[in-house]
This record gives sequence, C-alpha cells and structure tokens, in this order.
Amino acid sequence: VVVLGPLHAAAMARAGMSKADVRQGLFRLARRSLTELRRAGRLSGEPGAEDDTSYRTVVPTAQDILVVVAGGHLYGYSAVVPSWVGGHESVAVTEALDDEESARRAVDSPAQEAGETS
Repeated sequence: VVVLGPLHAAAMARAGMSKADVRQGLFRLARRSLTELRRAGRLSGEPGAEDDTSYRTVVPTAQDILVVVAGGHLYGYSAVVPSWVGGHESVAVTEALDDEESARRAVDSPAQEAGETS
C-alpha cells in the first residue's frame, strides 16, 4: 500500500499522472535484475546468461500496488505500508463500505477471527 499525502498527489496530478501511472512507475522501480541481486550478495548461485534481463519484483504485477490518498494538507508526507508476509504471498483486497454496518463488520471481523473480544 502506498499512501500519498494530498500535496504529493496534487503534484502528480498536475504532472498528468494517474494512479495507474504511479503504480506502473513504482512497479518499474521496485525491481532488481538477478545480476544486481548477485552483486549485492542477495542471491546465490552461478550467474546465468539472462541475469541482466530477468527481474525479481516486490509484487507480482503493478495492479498489486494499492495507491491511496490520505492525510492533511499542511505537510508533504507520504508512506509505504509493507505487506505482512511478502508481496508475492499477500493478496490485496478492497471492499466498498456502503453503510455503517458494513464498516463495522469490516473492522470487527479481523478481531473476532483472532479471538479478541470487545
């Protein structure tokens, strides 16, 4: 999840960028070639012929990067909220909360599954 502060979101909008553009740009930047990973000691094994053109990504596709706008208008803060168990093992889910009861169920459900009581 990428949380853009309103100032950053406005600057991107003025530059003609959509949320899809932000996702694509982040996806392109949030990857490393196998060559880069081997040089950094993050990948073992012998170099391969396709190491320069094969990439490891943070998430499977650009659509797996959730982009939201939140926060106040006074400061230029944005944030990245990483997944719990790694990009390729987590599944992003968005759900419309049409009414107060839907919102309450969405908030209460994870706590109930964890065995917590209010």
